Amino acid sequence: MTDITIINHSTIPNLKVITIKGSIDGVSYEHVERMVLPVIEQEESNIILDLTNVDYLNSMGVMSIIKFHLLSTENNRLCKIIKPPKFVYGILHVAGLTHHFDMYDNMEAVMSTFK
Repeated sequence: MTDITIINHSTIPNLKVITIKGSIDGVSYEHVERMVLPVIEQEESNIILDLTNVDYLNSMGVMSIIKFHLLSTENNRLCKIIKPPKFVYGILHVAGLTHHFDMYDNMEAVMSTFK
């Protein structure tokens, strides 16, 4: 099962922290996109994707992450990622995507970029 939590940052306006726990695969990616895309498209918020608790990622999950990043960029918003587990990072690296994303080791590191 995939859990998604979306919270407003308490001190930075138009910043949402989206935490994804579980898998992003051929079944769950639709649920993930239903939850995340409105935040990017309708609310036009900057987002932090917390992927530290993603335990499985396949090509559909990679495509979702790319979609989130591209839509944010098109809307002149930021999409930053809290560094995912090694195997997820490895998938993104093998796909040649790690240099396209702003990735940080933890919440404190990413938050320092908004100040």
